[in-house]
Amino acid sequence: MNRTFIEKKVSFNVVKPVISEIESRNPELVADDGKTIGFRYFDVVNGETTNYSPWIYFGEILTIDDIKAQYKNVDVLVANMENKGIYYLCKTTPGYFMTMNDGDMTYEEYKNQFKSRTR
Repeated sequence: MNRTFIEKKVSFNVVKPVISEIESRNPELVADDGKTIGFRYFDVVNGETTNYSPWIYFGEILTIDDIKAQYKNVDVLVANMENKGIYYLCKTTPGYFMTMNDGDMTYEEYKNQFKSRTR
């Protein structure tokens, strides 16, 4: 039996995600409540966890240049980003800055991608 779940990173406990079973991976069924940093989907098939989606973050993408322009005293952050080959972050709705890994996207990007796939 195939069951689908959503795993959410939430601002009140970023270490322990909130996991719940869902009916669909439709992003329009996930609301930005101001506390959710981001989420991803996964399936459980015959007791095995599989088919993880990328992380989807509520927020906006900021480049290194955006960060330099919008924030003061970020020299150490920018140097660390450059040293690690990170050229953009997602500033989430609750105010956390998340590193975007390959495939990760903002909620708006995911919603647009989902709509184009379901037409």
